Formats: sequence, C-alpha cells, structure tokens
Amino acid sequence: MVMSKIILWIKRTGITLVISAAIAVFSQGLMMVPFASASLPSGSLNINELVGNGTSATATDGASSTGAVLEYPTSAVVNNSGNIYVADSQAGELDFVPDKTGTYYGQSMTAGDIYVIAGGSSAQPASGLLATSIKASSLNSVAVDGSGNVYIADADDDIIGFIPNTNGTYFGQTMKADYFYIIAGQVTVVGNPNPGTLATNTDLNGPSVVNLGSNGVYIVSNSEEVNFIPFTNGSYYGQSMTANYIYKLAGTAGAAGNPTSGTLATSTDLNGPDGVAVDSNGDIVIGDHYANEVNFIPATTGTYYGQSMTANSLYVIAGDGTGGLSGNGSSSTSAELNGPVGVSLGSSGIFYIADSNNHEVRVVAPPPTFTSAASGTLTYGSAG
Repeated sequence: MVMSKIILWIKRTGITLVISAAIAVFSQGLMMVPFASASLPSGSLNINELVGNGTSATATDGASSTGAVLEYPTSAVVNNSGNIYVADSQAGELDFVPDKTGTYYGQSMTAGDIYVIAGGSSAQPASGLLATSIKASSLNSVAVDGSGNVYIADADDDIIGFIPNTNGTYFGQTMKADYFYIIAGQVTVVGNPNPGTLATNTDLNGPSVVNLGSNGVYIVSNSEEVNFIPFTNGSYYGQSMTANYIYKLAGTAGAAGNPTSGTLATSTDLNGPDGVAVDSNGDIVIGDHYANEVNFIPATTGTYYGQSMTANSLYVIAGDGTGGLSGNGSSSTSAELNGPVGVSLGSSGIFYIADSNNHEVRVVAPPPTFTSAASGTLTYGSAG
C-alpha cells in the first residue's frame, strides 16, 4: 500500500523520528531498549500526520502541509531549524515545509505550508537551471547540510543534484543560489562509477540514496557499491583522494553477493545496498537489503559493537543473513532481518533499521550500563 503522507512519532521528551512503518525494538545486549531515546522519561507515544493527507497527487504550492497531497514520498529530513524536506519520487519534485514564515530558496513562504523547491516542471535536469524549472524523473532521496544546501538522488536520471542556498563555489563549480547543479553522474547515462574520476564525468546506475558526512557525500546506487565524493583533498578510508572525484568505499561494481565480515570493504560484495548512514567519526553503517544484514565500516581500528575491527574493513553488526523476524531482545548478529533498507544513527552507537519486509523499524543499542526503574532512565555504553 502506498502511503501518500509522512508520519511523525513524537516522544514527550521532544525527540522526533520521521517514519512510515510500525515500531519494534531489540538490543545487541541482554536488554530490550526503549524506542527513540537513550534517556526515557515516563510518557506516551503519539502518532500524527505531518505532511500529506493520504491522497496520491502532486503537491500544490501554498497548501497547508497536513492538507496537501503527496504522490509517493520516499525520503524526508528535518533540519535543525525544524524545516521539513520531502522527496516525492513519482511527482519528481522536492517539497519544503518551513517551520517559520520567511523567504526560503528564493520564495516567500508561510510557516506550515508546502512549497516545491526543485523539480515539478518540464526541463531535463542540467546544471545552471533554476531548480524549480527542472523535471526530476525519480527523486528518491534528499540530504541537507547545516548551511541549507540541498542534495538529491535522482535515480532515473542517474545523477546526484545539488541546490546551493547561497551563491558561491561548490564542488569546483561557480553556482547561484536556488539553481540546480549536477555534482555526480551524467543525465540518463547508466553505468558503474569509475573510481578516481571527476564525479561529473563518471556514470551512475540509478542512485537511490545520498547522505552526508563531515568529509563528503555518500552515494548508494544499483552498482552494488557505496561511493564517496570528498569535499577536500586528503586521505579518507585508506585512500588518497582528490576533491570532487568519486571513489568506492564498499562493494564490487555489478557483482551482487553477501559480504564477508572482516574483509576489506572495497574487496567484498554487497547484495542490494539500500541505505547508508555515517557518524561524526566517519564510521559507516549500510543497510544491505538482499543480504538481510546491516554492515559497519569503522574509520579507525578499535572495538565496536563487541567486535575487534580493523579500519576500512566491513563487519556485520545486525542480521544473520536469513530473511525473517526473530531475535528481539537478543544479540543483533543472531537476529533475523527481512530486507533492511534505510539506516539511521543515534547517539552512543544506537542505530535504527527500516526492516522493510517485516514492516517495522527496529533499533540496536549497546548494552546498558545503568538502569533506574524509578526514573525510567537508561544510560548506554559507547559503541567503541
């Protein structure tokens, strides 16, 4: 069933998570952990519509967010200011709901209403076009940095797009605010990325996920790889890299297979990677859909999730490779997953999994080091 709305779970602590699935929890240690927070005061969970009214259609500028229509939302993020970005794949547009009335992306906007800030028009994507003038064929994923710059994964056009919030030079290009620019891939040219090539000169194969870390842009596509574009020259993940070029971090191009835990990430296979998250240290978590596993690549050598790990190698941290639903309350690597897709990182090594074929969101946490039944507060050890 297609849900043409975005659902918001709200904890009384004010912690929020944008999802459209049921919730289940399990821990890596001996105890089930509460949903959404390592600090859990008593209180109920409530669910509300945030954007969309359940009707499948293309959004209209200026409509109330809860009265607006969405066609097929596939990705949503909320920035630190409370502004909401929604990638509507079938509508081919990026929608925006401001938290406060003001001017955003060159448009005067009213708080709580919905506006198109990219796509929804007719022009084939090309660098230097006003973002609202293009037609994005399949806008699958959105990411936003702290400056309000927007990154989108357009799967059918085989590109990663970028919309700067202010004029400036980004990815080696002089750019205008609110215009659209290609930073990886070539429009409708399908192929596997060529590591060590300028990202705008290489092919992509249906990029489905784009995410950001402090050092660069992370991309997941149908090439069975996780790719990376560094912001600046330097050494990342054991490789010497040039800014704005593309590199492979995990997987083997065009070779689908279950990964081998403990192997150099660039030398092992992936089997339908469909989600990537990165923490402030550069550690990577991958949702490997057909392997029924969640994988981890540490940026530095150490102990993570109870395992001794070598930097830049790949390790399974959730799922036993069998598609199913089991293991709640037990070790995460002994549990079954069934088609994990999106992954998200919380604090203290906690991570969340969109377990698609189980119709659940599940959470893995290091074992607690303190429990207070009276206050309901749990404190977790670190992942490292």
